Amino acid sequence: MPGHGFWDPYTDVAFPGGCYDHAFMQMWSFLGKNLDLNSPKVFSQIMPEVWLFVKGVKPVSSDADLKLLQDAISQHESNQYVYDHTIKMDFRDDKLPDGSSFDDLSIFARKEK
Repeated sequence: MPGHGFWDPYTDVAFPGGCYDHAFMQMWSFLGKNLDLNSPKVFSQIMPEVWLFVKGVKPVSSDADLKLLQDAISQHESNQYVYDHTIKMDFRDDKLPDGSSFDDLSIFARKEK
């Protein structure tokens, strides 16, 4: 799920109006994966205006042979993406692979704290 808080990720992100937003969730994961793998060229085709700003990860100046950059990209190869974890979900109390539910990730669950 997103690394920042939505009031209710079930209704605000994954299931607006109660229907799974297949296209959005799939695109979000696709773009996230390409950013993780430092492959920003997909933005030029899907969102040309974003391509002006998204150029990929810039290597640090001491990384002349790009080894550090390649190591960082390799570390992201095992990242997990929201579409893969939500495509088989139907209900807000269905569990994600880590055992949590949408409600566990929601801000509203913490409103009294």
